[in-house]
Amino acid sequence: MNARYLSNNRGHMMYLRPEKHEVCTPELIRSVTWTASKAELRERLRALKEAGYSQFALNSGYKYPERLEEWAEVFEGV
Repeated sequence: MNARYLSNNRGHMMYLRPEKHEVCTPELIRSVTWTASKAELRERLRALKEAGYSQFALNSGYKYPERLEEWAEVFEGV
């Protein structure tokens, strides 16, 4: 089981494995992730705010503190 688990999770949240390229289209990525331009991200956040959401959580990765600065720029425009 451990070998299967390790194989299934190889590259998780770091890169797209070659065998997944066919099913993981740009459209799928945009529809299920927060991968977009700052303007698009702001629009999506505004829509959540208008729908009544008051909190938002994200995973920026532990080795990339600069991502928090990038997200701060997104939030400033909402």
